[in-house]
Amino acid sequence: MNEKDIYETVKCNICGSDSYKIIIRPSNKISGDELAVFRGIKGTQQIVRCNNCGLVYVNPRLNPKFFIQKYTNDDNSIYLDNVNDRRDSFKESLKFIETYYPKKGKILDIGTAAGVFLEAAKNSGWKTYGVELNKLSTIFANKKYGVNVKQGILQEIKFKDNFFDVVTMWDVLEHIPDPDKELKEIFRILKPGGILVINFPDFGSLIARIFGSKWWFVFSVHLFYFDRNSMTKILKKNKFKNYRFKKYWQSLSLGYLATTIRLYNKNLSKLMGNIFKILNLDKLKIKYYAGQSTVIARKN
Repeated sequence: MNEKDIYETVKCNICGSDSYKIIIRPSNKISGDELAVFRGIKGTQQIVRCNNCGLVYVNPRLNPKFFIQKYTNDDNSIYLDNVNDRRDSFKESLKFIETYYPKKGKILDIGTAAGVFLEAAKNSGWKTYGVELNKLSTIFANKKYGVNVKQGILQEIKFKDNFFDVVTMWDVLEHIPDPDKELKEIFRILKPGGILVINFPDFGSLIARIFGSKWWFVFSVHLFYFDRNSMTKILKKNKFKNYRFKKYWQSLSLGYLATTIRLYNKNLSKLMGNIFKILNLDKLKIKYYAGQSTVIARKN
């Protein structure tokens, strides 16, 4: 395969500038069967900062078609095996949303994965809709929770104008090849007065600044690294207003957290997982902050 078919060069997604400064250089290169590994590989990205508006993004980057092909058909077993771990976090997030939009109507979750957030929304009285690229996750969400998830990408679904009261994206926007285009589509389908909720790894967080290239959210499947400043700029560009940010705390089991360490050290991940099981701690949930932020914005 020709390298030109594998990689593409892109301009800033906010301002269109092609002037940038390299802030993280790759320490190794993806090749062969690794091209489409959706769960991510460390140290493979050249990450740049736009000299004009400050957006941090990957450039050049793997052609997104590799991610789309892989993720569409991936078995996603690790995530599906741990859906219950995310339920408490999503219930808390829903309560936060309902303080801004107490009138429960139509809610769309983009990149809904196994459907756990939509399950919480359905149980709270919302009429739920979802969009999910992964085929097995879509089947799982609809069969287990009945939350009305469509398989594919948002632009393919062609929802009606001004259809939704709330649109959510939980750790999704940083994966999307063209966030600006995605937000334009969301603005179209969101009702006037409706709200958009985006949860994202915050590149400007203290944790991200301390760890730099070693931060756990810096790996091959993330194409953009938003901070609160760049997130505000891209939301403003797409006519959203009244931005409210908060730190995102989540609850996950020690067993699941052990599996995530495989990105750094597979042996350590296995060892920790075994220890937690022996001590009957693998199901124990802890609440932690990993450097993520949630923003709520409104279509006026």
